[in-house]
Amino acid sequence: MINCGCGVKLYNDIDCPTLVNTTCVTYSEDRLSIEPTSVIDGSGRTLTEILSRFNTVRTKVTVFANTWEALTGTEVMIAQNGAEIKLEGFITLGHVGFTAFVLPAGQRPNSDMTFITEYSNASPYIAQISVIAATGAVQVNIAGSSGIFVGSGEYVSLNGVNFFVK
Repeated sequence: MINCGCGVKLYNDIDCPTLVNTTCVTYSEDRLSIEPTSVIDGSGRTLTEILSRFNTVRTKVTVFANTWEALTGTEVMIAQNGAEIKLEGFITLGHVGFTAFVLPAGQRPNSDMTFITEYSNASPYIAQISVIAATGAVQVNIAGSSGIFVGSGEYVSLNGVNFFVK
């Protein structure tokens, strides 16, 4: 236990020196409470703002383009945790070099970005995922394979595609 100087004893996993407004802290036999709208650290952020970075919201991609779709038995998700965006899942049955789906406004990178992921068609290969900032288009490219079709039993991984938005 740590005494934060306001008479409230907190467990060791609470960083007491960052508590600025200790009037927001209450303690009973079995519970520690911090008012969510109270400023609790030197940055001026509230507890709600600080904890929001631990709350990941996942949105399922349901609209695909150019015959792309989620690999059977899987889902393609856009995971947002604060300003961080991560793509999750596997896509298949689409044409390389074309848009697979479009990210919604607010979940697009600030500039065009390119990521290296896995393309599997019996052996793993390298795929290139491009995310176009202006349109939100997520495009798939495979080195030396312009216009090929990613067919049944083949997939492109979206895992590892992550970026921050403003």
